[in-house]
Amino acid sequence: MEQERVATSDMEAWEDQWGAIDNGADMADARGVEDRMDDVGIVGSKPREPPNPGSLCPPADRIAHLPPPLRWLRVQACHTPSHRSPSVAGVAPSFSLASWNVHCGVDGWGRPFDVGALGADLGADIVLVQESWRPSSGLSSAGIIAEAMGAELVETALAPGRRGRPHHDAGPTWHQPGSTFGGDHSLYLDPPTASTQRSNPPARYDEAEPGDWCIAIVSKLPVVNVRTFPLGQLRRDAANRKLLVVDAVIDGRPVTVATAHLAHLTQGSHRQFRALRHTLRGLGGPRSATVAGGDMNCWGPLVSLQVPRWRRAVRGPTWPAWRPHSQLDHLLVGGGLRVVSGEVVEETASDHLPIRVALELGDD
Repeated sequence: MEQERVATSDMEAWEDQWGAIDNGADMADARGVEDRMDDVGIVGSKPREPPNPGSLCPPADRIAHLPPPLRWLRVQACHTPSHRSPSVAGVAPSFSLASWNVHCGVDGWGRPFDVGALGADLGADIVLVQESWRPSSGLSSAGIIAEAMGAELVETALAPGRRGRPHHDAGPTWHQPGSTFGGDHSLYLDPPTASTQRSNPPARYDEAEPGDWCIAIVSKLPVVNVRTFPLGQLRRDAANRKLLVVDAVIDGRPVTVATAHLAHLTQGSHRQFRALRHTLRGLGGPRSATVAGGDMNCWGPLVSLQVPRWRRAVRGPTWPAWRPHSQLDHLLVGGGLRVVSGEVVEETASDHLPIRVALELGDD
């Protein structure tokens, strides 16, 4: 969760700007791909030996057993997939994909964790990263993961801001007591205009590190045809939300991969879901070889209602990581891909648990 430094002043002009979203216009046609790709960075890394992906099924003692009525949120049982080479005759090309909100590589006190090693340990061919922190110099959080994986990085910024340094009174918990909702999480997004800035920013803001709050796609598979689509900036949201899309080449065949980090329902994210739905339709629709995922800040049943006919490949609570009770992170898969297995990964460095899926390409 990010902390926003946005006041609820009058911003009707922004709503007028995104009128095409309100009336359900197809974003793929009305807006199209953004003409300027200056904010999208593509970085190649020296290949390394890929990690052994191992089983995508969690050990039984690592599956959270929640009391009723939350028992339905437990991670689904899954079968261990065979990580088969696509070059074997008669075997469908396959790959693995994970999505993780990394909270800019720090906990709620601002203490850093080894985001690169943990990202590589997911054992995925492609990792969708939300809340990647890109400082003014050096690698971003997603860039560190890409370097650890020996993979390619595609990244775009959603908002400028600051990342807090380690709190001098940091305690044993992930964040300050009582700061789950609206508290100091060591992340501060700058408002889009000076007129919306708070008069009293947090005390730690002045000493925090400036940079950009980003989403990214890290891929060990070849990447072509990078583009971004606007999802709209809402009245009470500091971020200019986008859908980042690439085509990954698997056994000579393209698979469309997309990631986003949506605003909260209380901020009006239904408008962004409408834009997401129309954009995915323009990318090929729910029958295509497309997978879209990320932190959607919305429960699974509501995601399915707002983006119908797309399969949710993973079902299980992802937030908060230390005691998960809600699934906010999702992977939506089109009919051109077969879901072999999916799971929530037990990793509590961030406030979100990662999710991971094994997929096979369908027949041409």
